[in-house]
Amino acid sequence: MKPPVKRKRAHPEADFQREVVKFLHMVLWPDAVVHASPNEERSAKQAAINVGMGVFAGWADICILAGKRMVLFVELKSKDGRQSEKQVKFQRRVEAMGWPYVLIRTLDDLLAALRHHGIPTRIISGPDIPVHRIRLALPGKGTA
Repeated sequence: MKPPVKRKRAHPEADFQREVVKFLHMVLWPDAVVHASPNEERSAKQAAINVGMGVFAGWADICILAGKRMVLFVELKSKDGRQSEKQVKFQRRVEAMGWPYVLIRTLDDLLAALRHHGIPTRIISGPDIPVHRIRLALPGKGTA
């Protein structure tokens, strides 16, 4: 008798976030900061501990710091995903302070957001080039 086959659990949101972080590390200049804050569902006890430690409910999935005073908050969602009420409140609060916040569903959405908000990248191909066709400058070889 064969042992049961273990099925790989699907984690599409986590997989997408890993893909986004890998992409950002590839296209952003080395001095940029890409930070992800785990802010998933948890028990009431753990939530209280986390709040006491400074975890902010609704915080964006990724925060990018680049250049001088350049910040971009990035919320990742699947094709049909929707923001929670806490995420919408966080978005409004951040935007009221003048910081950009984007909701993205694809890498092409992310690339468009980086360009729109003037985040410096190593991309040297034209602005209408999709993600799968971009070309990058090497660090120390000029700016994009």
